Amino acid sequence: MARYLVLLRGDQAVWDAWDDDATERNGAQHRDLARLAPTRGHVIVGGEELTHAHRALVVRRNGTVTRTPGGTVIDGPYTELVEQVGGFYLVETDDVQDLARLLAETLSEGVEIRGFVDRTADTPPSTAGATAEA
Repeated sequence: MARYLVLLRGDQAVWDAWDDDATERNGAQHRDLARLAPTRGHVIVGGEELTHAHRALVVRRNGTVTRTPGGTVIDGPYTELVEQVGGFYLVETDDVQDLARLLAETLSEGVEIRGFVDRTADTPPSTAGATAEA
């Protein structure tokens, strides 16, 4: 099975404005995902909700560390984003297309699915048990 990182994206201001009912609906969506994933061959290995964006630390290329003021995005060398990552899942599956369909069926927030780079081809073959020719 291949592993995928599922990034849950959205607007922090929208999340902050949720009332108890909206928060419960969101929780129910994630419980539905957790319940349905194994029935479709997807293994949720882990996942977490992230802390509020205003608590994030930004590390600049020059080595300075800055707390984002008031939850705003600090301009930098990269594109400014309104969407922020609010959580993630680590999922193992053999069918990433079905995983994408399941996420679309169960969750209302934006989702990005990213695979991991396979570096096994970069590893030199083992020399264990090799003998030198004389």
